[in-house]
Amino acid sequence: MAPKLVSVESDETLPASADVVVIGGGIIGVSTAMFLAERGIRCVVCEKGHVAGEQSGRNAGWVRQQGRDVREVELSMASLRLWKEIDARLSGATGFATCGSFYGFREEKELAQYADWMAKAKACGLHFEIVGSDRIAEIAPSLERSHPVGLFTPGDGRAEPQKAAPAIARYARSIGVTLLQNCAVTGIELSNGGVSGVRTERGPIACGEIVVAAGAWSSLLCRSIGVRLPQLKALVSMAKTNVLENAPQASVWVEGLSSRRCEDGRYCVEHGGHYVADIVPDSFRFLKDFRPLLAKEVTHMKLRLGARMLTELGYERWWSRKTASPFEKERMLDPPPMPRIIDAVAPRMRRLFEALGDISYTETWAGYVDVTPDVVPVICRVPEIPGLVLSTGYSGHGFGLGLGAGHLTADIVSGAPPIADPSEFDLIRFEPGHRSKTRLSHI
Repeated sequence: MAPKLVSVESDETLPASADVVVIGGGIIGVSTAMFLAERGIRCVVCEKGHVAGEQSGRNAGWVRQQGRDVREVELSMASLRLWKEIDARLSGATGFATCGSFYGFREEKELAQYADWMAKAKACGLHFEIVGSDRIAEIAPSLERSHPVGLFTPGDGRAEPQKAAPAIARYARSIGVTLLQNCAVTGIELSNGGVSGVRTERGPIACGEIVVAAGAWSSLLCRSIGVRLPQLKALVSMAKTNVLENAPQASVWVEGLSSRRCEDGRYCVEHGGHYVADIVPDSFRFLKDFRPLLAKEVTHMKLRLGARMLTELGYERWWSRKTASPFEKERMLDPPPMPRIIDAVAPRMRRLFEALGDISYTETWAGYVDVTPDVVPVICRVPEIPGLVLSTGYSGHGFGLGLGAGHLTADIVSGAPPIADPSEFDLIRFEPGHRSKTRLSHI
């Protein structure tokens, strides 16, 4: 069962036109709309379900700079600056707090895997610490015995996924954004080679710019207009514990455990890198793109062939049939968690932190993360289709990057100076002949 979200009111009237239509009501979509509206740009957000109904409301809640792919460091720093000021401008709180991010290692050679990140972070002026047992005992008592080496970024934060995107959406509506929930976009209209509007289940909306921020659904929608977006889904299982009095304030990652303190004293936990990849038609369509990543992650990833294959076979070439679109048939991806994965987390947490006592789960859930072949998002214009902007494929990093990514997407749409260098996020990197690094950060 999905975590309970803060609800957001919808607009009832479908506008005939807008300057920009944003497809997707996750944190990327509503943040993009907010920043556009603050610049006086008329914006409509179309969400097939409800705001934050999929991964934006199901993630771990980390707002981190630490351990990012080197291409994301600048954007993550910009995003954190925005997170630190966001509650002052919203009509509701996001639960943001500064807590620090800690990664623990058994040996120095594990820390060495972060050499590229540390070099980039240092060049950007980001403060982080390489810590030993004494400092680890302060940050995460007991962990120093099993993980005597660590990486700590004290300025990193956390926020509440079930509150953040809804709060941003409410504020966006208050400054003029039209929010249409339960309103699936069933097609993108093209005219003279560029976008001219969208078709929704309630009717058409004319516009000159479209932002596809549809998360795990983006590739399917893009394929309907001939845009190849290599993207697959990874199923991540999560849980919330009972209130824990003696657990670390910092967000913690070690092999087999990722934990983040919630504002009510419970902890959001996951296995720390283990996930399930359903075999679907796109698995074969994008096999060449993802082969290096599959080889690298074979020990962390479980491939599964099941009902999802049949479901997505039914979505092949949906745009050529006169039937309901996949976006109307499946309003929300709500997979059950994998018991084998999530049941291993609480015992590991008890072993690592001796003072915690009994740990039980008050909630369990799962969500589908939209993953690209290099585990870095796509944030760019599509040159072949003027007016089309992509902001998707955040690969489990979208919540923490959300405000910075929304700002960058709005910069691209409006032509403003970008908040971070967008060149590394261009879709062109997946074309033949372009070199692409394949790293998988902790999701």
